[in-house]
Amino acid sequence: MGTGPRADRGPRPSRPVAPDSRQLARQRRRAHPPGTPAHVRIGVEGDAAVLRVRDRGPGLRDADLGKVFERFHGAGTGSGLGLAIVAAIAQAHGGSVAVCNPEGGGAEFTVRIPVVPAIHGRATQK
Repeated sequence: MGTGPRADRGPRPSRPVAPDSRQLARQRRRAHPPGTPAHVRIGVEGDAAVLRVRDRGPGLRDADLGKVFERFHGAGTGSGLGLAIVAAIAQAHGGSVAVCNPEGGGAEFTVRIPVVPAIHGRATQK
């Protein structure tokens, strides 16, 4: 198997989280050399669809942990807009985004989006 992102799929949320997942994947690719493994998990926890992306890179500096979602705060090689876009997408859907340096190394980004109940295959607003 390759060393690219792997997906563990839990129950399917009724609202797609694809825009966040694509943006996080782009950010991960820009921040790490080719071949750096990443693990992607998508599922439902309580009343939220949850997307987690964990890499095995060096992690983030403590000084950057609280700022990586701010516009123009580039902790890596980009413009500092990518993670701000992820945060804006999550917030526009009533959700949140967080980052930590988990034990064992790397960084883990978590996006939570409230689940909208589906009725007969159609999403409904609360």
